[in-house]
Amino acid sequence: MVSIVSDALSLFSSSTSVMMFMRILTSRYVEEDFLESLPRKMIIDLSTLFFSITAMMTAFSAALFLMLHEQSWIFKPSLY
Repeated sequence: MVSIVSDALSLFSSSTSVMMFMRILTSRYVEEDFLESLPRKMIIDLSTLFFSITAMMTAFSAALFLMLHEQSWIFKPSLY
C-alpha cells in the first residue's frame, strides 16, 4: 500500500512541478514580477519537486523492501 500511494503522489507532484516550471518559462514577466510573483512561484515549484523526489525514493524503497523481504542480503555460495 505504501508503494502504491507513494507512486501516485510522486506522479502527481512531478507532473505538477514540470507544468509549473513550463509555465514560468513560457510566461512573459515585467520587472515588478521579479520581486514578488516569480520568487513565490519558484518556491512552490521547488517544493513540489523536492516532494516528488521524496515520494519517488519512498516508492523505490517500499518496492525494494517488498521484493527482498524474505531473501538474504548475503550471498552464500553452495558447495554442490
